[in-house]
Formats: sequence, C-alpha cells, structure tokens
Amino acid sequence: FFDLAWTTEGLDVQRQWLDENRLHGSYGNDVIARIQNLIRKYIPAKDKSFLVIGSTRPWIEVILLAEGAKHITTLEYNPYPCDHPNITSISPTDFSDLVRSKVAPQFDAMVSFSSLEHSGLGGKYVFMLERIESLLKSLDEPTFENIRYEISSPS
Repeated sequence: FFDLAWTTEGLDVQRQWLDENRLHGSYGNDVIARIQNLIRKYIPAKDKSFLVIGSTRPWIEVILLAEGAKHITTLEYNPYPCDHPNITSISPTDFSDLVRSKVAPQFDAMVSFSSLEHSGLGGKYVFMLERIESLLKSLDEPTFENIRYEISSPS
C-alpha cells in the first residue's frame, strides 16, 4: 500500500481509515488522536494552508485534509509524487529557491511530528530549519503571522 499512499486514491483510503479510527500512521491511534485534538484546539485547519515538515507516510496530511485544510505543502528531503490537488510535495532546496525568489507560498501554520529531531542537533533538519529561518528573516514582509507552536514527540 505504501506505493499508493501519496496518490489521491491512497489518501482517500487513509481518510476512510481515519474516520473509522483505523489510521495508525507511524505512531498509532493515540498519537493521531492527540494531533487531531491539538490541531482542533490551536490551529483549526478549515480553509488554511499548512507546511508539513518531514513525512514519509502522509498521516498528518490526511488529518489536515479531514479537518478542511485548503492546501498542504509537504517539505521532505525525498519528496513523493502526489496527484492530490490540495497537496504539494517539495524538497528543501526547491523550497529555498521559492523563498529566495519571493514566490514561496504563505502558510497559516506548520506541523511536524518526530521529524526534526531524527538527525540530532546539527543534523540535516536543523540545518534546513536554520536556512529557512534565515531566508524568512530576509523577506520584506513576514511569512508567518501569530506564530504558535507545540513541540511533541512519540515518547
């Protein structure tokens, strides 16, 4: 099924699993319920644009789609081809190019779960975030307004 996970068909199946409480993602139903509750409480997704950092399985994307997200951009070192009209998968290098060219999409919120810490301090994700932060600071207008964050991990 993993080959189909990022297709519209695969995302629809995972949405059905979410509705039936059978979507396990990478961390199980408890984590999925926790993320759903955090999104509902702090960043209601309806009609909002999201940046998802790190996602080999699109379980966060499925949650966001189910909550009514307008668009999701997934930032992944090895972006997966995705034919869903509300999801774009992009590499950090391509995303940096968009930011540098001042044509990067604007996001209402960012979601990441157990991705940033995998390489440890000084790892590739920390480096990527430092690059993104540096690029965002160089823009004339803020890209993120009213920034709110929740740091969470599987343990």
